[in-house]
Amino acid sequence: MPDGACAYIGKVEKPMFLERIPWHFATDEYSWGNQMLRGMGEKLGEPRLEQCAREARDFSLLLIRVEQSGEVIRALERLLIARLDPAFNRRKPRIRQVMDHLSVREAVEALV
Repeated sequence: MPDGACAYIGKVEKPMFLERIPWHFATDEYSWGNQMLRGMGEKLGEPRLEQCAREARDFSLLLIRVEQSGEVIRALERLLIARLDPAFNRRKPRIRQVMDHLSVREAVEALV
């Protein structure tokens, strides 16, 4: 991946979100939290989650704290995915669909 490119955007709406970060790197194919690795595998044609996890070691992690409701967090996630076009997200909303959502304004204001 090019430097500065966005690999994956995810959200957590529960208080203990830091505890959930390692699950994104779980290599068990039945793990509920490794959507990023599965997305990498599909995009790269790599069926082994262990290899995807090794590749992900070079990624940087950016956390954004949003003290708003779950609806605002979900809107912000959709906006960031549509705008930044992360390489390994499986579902990508169209920017028009995001902009039609009323809480996008609230989501942007939550960052300011």
